[in-house]
Amino acid sequence: MKFSMFYLPAIAEEEDVRQRGRLAGQDRELYQSLLQDLLEQAQYIDKMGFDALCITEHHFHVEGYEVSTNPIMLDLYLGLQTERIKVGQLGNVLPTHNPIRLAENIALLDQMTKGRAFAAFARGYQHRWVRTIGQKNNVGISNNNVNEDERNKEVFEDYFNIVQKAWKGGTFKHEGEYQIPVPVDYGYKTHQEGLNEDGILEEVGIAPLPYQEEVDLWHPFSFSESTIRWCAKRGAQPVVMTTNSKLVNHLFDVYHEEANKSGYNRERGDRIVLIRDVFVYDTEEEAKHWQSKGAGFIWKDWFAPDGFNACNLREGETVDQLTGEYDELLERGFCIAGTPEQVRQQIEQLIKETGVKHLMFFNFTRAIPQEKVMRSLELFCTEVMPHFTEDKVKITQR
Repeated sequence: MKFSMFYLPAIAEEEDVRQRGRLAGQDRELYQSLLQDLLEQAQYIDKMGFDALCITEHHFHVEGYEVSTNPIMLDLYLGLQTERIKVGQLGNVLPTHNPIRLAENIALLDQMTKGRAFAAFARGYQHRWVRTIGQKNNVGISNNNVNEDERNKEVFEDYFNIVQKAWKGGTFKHEGEYQIPVPVDYGYKTHQEGLNEDGILEEVGIAPLPYQEEVDLWHPFSFSESTIRWCAKRGAQPVVMTTNSKLVNHLFDVYHEEANKSGYNRERGDRIVLIRDVFVYDTEEEAKHWQSKGAGFIWKDWFAPDGFNACNLREGETVDQLTGEYDELLERGFCIAGTPEQVRQQIEQLIKETGVKHLMFFNFTRAIPQEKVMRSLELFCTEVMPHFTEDKVKITQR
């Protein structure tokens, strides 16, 4: 079984955040501490055998809940100071970017980490920054407004195709949201590649190419069957957030069916990830206490208002029936907490119910004191994780 880490870089504990009048994200010393804590955690999970770490993209988070302006730069910071763990984005909000620059930057990350980079692209859901940064692309968020959602999706698909063309190598052209390239009539042949015999620029290419011949693609956070099928057709690895076991199994089945229909020959559970908030401590009470300082603080304040309670819905429920309180996250199974033995049993149950082969951890970084996070990681890596290596796990899957 594989384990990975998803970092949502909270800049400090709740008391520190609230004391700074909702501008904690601009505190220079707190951000330096965040970088050091992220690095310590990344180096530890790298050494202990985690498969990957990743960071999301958000802007204007002056409040300090989730300071992750540029996941590619944070990936590079961590990737150059680790040895084997994969580093990636979950994900880059593609409709707000220049797709050529994004393709180039991920290629550079992959070169500098010698093939340890993976990429994921999202459509964007936060009003405040997506509309502001995406205004030149005339895009808003992916939401229930049909026209806005369709425009966002249209731009996403077009930019995704540009990125894929750029990574294939050689030169290319594209007609869509961007005209690539804008024709230039030199009137004569030059040393530049992409000119036709009349000296007119017709194609361009990026340099360098990624280190990998094919950049590993992931996709956040998948709820719908259509998204799962999109991923399966393209070989992308979706990260599933829902805690409804019936829905999880349906999405796993859909991915397996669509991937094999597309020629990938995958076993059920391959290339699909479940994400949960996992915290291990010496006693169950301590585990829940410290986990509540992260999920209990940030989920209700930050994620629930943006619709993330949907991941904990059961059949017949609506989002407004859920509170987003820590106890609810625990009861619904998004939060897994306890002693090493209790956490092992909960993961075993998750495997039995779904057949999951790759579990990703939700990590609120400095919302929980660093020494507590490091103790949780130590207990997980030394007392829980060894039970799930391929030669030891003997769990009857669905």
